[in-house]
Amino acid sequence: MGAHVTEDLGAVGAGDVLGEIGDKETSEGRVHGDELYRYRPVVAPGAWPAVGSSCATIAERGADLKTRKSNSQYVFKIALARRRAVWRKIALPGGQTLDDLHRAIFHAFDRFDEHRYCFYFPKPGIRGRERLRDAVEYGQPTPGVWDAETATLDSLKLKAGQGFVYLFDFGDRWWHEVTVEQIGGVGAGDYPRLVEKHGSSPPQYREVR
Repeated sequence: MGAHVTEDLGAVGAGDVLGEIGDKETSEGRVHGDELYRYRPVVAPGAWPAVGSSCATIAERGADLKTRKSNSQYVFKIALARRRAVWRKIALPGGQTLDDLHRAIFHAFDRFDEHRYCFYFPKPGIRGRERLRDAVEYGQPTPGVWDAETATLDSLKLKAGQGFVYLFDFGDRWWHEVTVEQIGGVGAGDYPRLVEKHGSSPPQYREVR
């Protein structure tokens, strides 16, 4: 388990965050520790994304994506851990990565300010508080954490019905339950794609109303 996670019984039986570092605002973006997260254009809540639209800006990595062909399509259901009635379904081809899934979730929940994130893949059969202690982690590569930018969905050997956990923002701790809803053939059109949405996106920062 990564050094930034310990028990947090109020979340998903998963983790509290250690070593929080105060963010600083700059003209280019938000500085978190030694890392700069550049600002993205703010999207008016409810105006985008629409169901059926492409929900991640990955044009700058388009050349790389073309080299990762896949005949598989994965549909994920992503639900907020404390508000399970708020969820999104997102489709991606198997050649895209966990980082692409992160970017799609970021846009699908109308977020605008980048932060660090991590995906946790628990061992089969482990539930409750123990499920993340020995989970395989993918995020920004650090000791004990695999690189989400190079981990393609096909390489993870996912199965329909499989569940895992996604944490966005180690400070505010937005926990999500992710389920592999379907695995099938890839279709035409742009990816990642927002397939279905339920519930309004809560403000990224809880003090914002």
